[in-house]
Amino acid sequence: MFEKYRKGCSYFVETGSYKGYGIDAAKEVGFERYYSVEYLKSLYDECLEKFEDQNDVFLYNGSSEDCLVEILKDINKKSLFWLDAHDSFGTGGGVPTYEELKVLKEHPIKNHTLLVDDVPLYFGDGEELKQRILKINPKYKFLTHNPDTRPDYILVAYIGKI
Repeated sequence: MFEKYRKGCSYFVETGSYKGYGIDAAKEVGFERYYSVEYLKSLYDECLEKFEDQNDVFLYNGSSEDCLVEILKDINKKSLFWLDAHDSFGTGGGVPTYEELKVLKEHPIKNHTLLVDDVPLYFGDGEELKQRILKINPKYKFLTHNPDTRPDYILVAYIGKI
């Protein structure tokens, strides 16, 4: 899936590492660097072990909005953001996507490609999500990506052509 939306993106940034499957998929596409945030220490440690010998993978443990502030200090090129942080285990992580978008709004690069997972599950019809993305840059266009027949889908926000 990431290959379809990679155009012009140098780095891959994800919130919600889980077991590193997003990084694995992004590595198949080939980005210059991979950044990933995981809220749960146990999953973060698992990813640290999995990617320990890969110097192009940068892992962060903590809240995605706090870690994004640090990651964005390193981001000087258009990037693909896979926003997939959500509390799946009742640990209090919540769904920090709106906070993540606030952090992205402050970044000087305003044409990152954004992929937001599980839209119907966490964001209803997605209209408020789109409005918040448009506050980053009113030129964003949207499409939905449904990787299978489930009613869930991914919102893709992009500028230019895909």
